[in-house]
Amino acid sequence: MHKKVESKDECVQVMVRCRPMNKKETANGSKKCVEVDKSVNQVILKQVEEKMADAGRVFTYDAVFGIDST
Repeated sequence: MHKKVESKDECVQVMVRCRPMNKKETANGSKKCVEVDKSVNQVILKQVEEKMADAGRVFTYDAVFGIDST
């Protein structure tokens, strides 16, 4: 029998990795809409249409990894 241990020191860390576009996406003319700022652990979702004035939505995580991560 296992006893459940509860600790107030437990926390969940959220990390995200943005992958590069695949061949199908590139062939379809898809545009990059995700930027990663590792210095502040943020992912920025940008509008792909130039007519949109929105600077994008910013999400902050405990850690971020860009398309060059291995």
